Amino acid sequence: MDSKTKKRNAMELKKDGFFTEGDFLKVYVRRIHDSDGPDTFLYYVICKWKNPRDEKYYIFSSYSLRKNPINLIRERGIVKFPIYIDKTNVSRYYIDLDCLNDNIGGIAYEK
Repeated sequence: MDSKTKKRNAMELKKDGFFTEGDFLKVYVRRIHDSDGPDTFLYYVICKWKNPRDEKYYIFSSYSLRKNPINLIRERGIVKFPIYIDKTNVSRYYIDLDCLNDNIGGIAYEK
């Protein structure tokens, strides 16, 4: 899925999806080895949400970030992130990281 499609899906979920907040769990770091140059790191915000309907916990992963957001999350005391979930398919969701965009830089939109 290209970045335009992902952005469009995020906009649709923000408009029509179920809004909730997920508890921030951690930042997951993915290392991409490059034999010809320096390794690349991608960062993902991981959140947990308990569905009040079925009492199950769900783990959500954001799209990748190019810079590590952990210090900013700690400095701002962020403990929850907005999550928009498709009303009929919980596996279709969007974690809103707008609160990080002013300092983190562009979202890579890779999953």
